[in-house]
Amino acid sequence: MFLYSVWFRNTSADVSDQDYEWVACFQIEAESHQKAIEWGDHLSHGYCKANPEEIFISSNVEFLIHEEQVNLLGLPIIQYGFEASALEIGW
Repeated sequence: MFLYSVWFRNTSADVSDQDYEWVACFQIEAESHQKAIEWGDHLSHGYCKANPEEIFISSNVEFLIHEEQVNLLGLPIIQYGFEASALEIGW
């Protein structure tokens, strides 16, 4: 299990707005770090296509070692290859 974090910039927001740049996080169940970042980026770029005011800045993936980490996060868990909706991801 991996924790995927992605940073976006909202071009319709004022630079001084706290939502000008923002981060979204969710968990990805994938067989490798590479697959997790690949799938998270795929979903993130799809979000940007559907919301042209959002620009993808960067992303990061961290391996979650302990099952307790996964349970405590309370973040959505997305399976590699699953085309999760914006509602399922929470952005």
